[in-house]
Amino acid sequence: MAALHARVNAQQDARLAEMHADWQQAAKADEEIGGDHFQVAMADARSTLREFGTPELHRVLGAFNLGVHPEVVRLLARVSRELHRVRSL
Repeated sequence: MAALHARVNAQQDARLAEMHADWQQAAKADEEIGGDHFQVAMADARSTLREFGTPELHRVLGAFNLGVHPEVVRLLARVSRELHRVRSL
């Protein structure tokens, strides 16, 4: 039974690693946040998270590796760009 449990855990870990790699690849290929925009989008997303994210949000994003999910990056990058726009008025 322990061997089965270990095999299932290994399969789950492999699938999660694959899913996280897929998310990052999708973010890098995304028209809005990927390609030449990727490094800036990630920096903007990190900036927004540093300014507004709570320690709990940081833990959740880290625990599930959601910081590389394209929709999370997109949201945080958009918030950052909008804040820069509003602050420069």
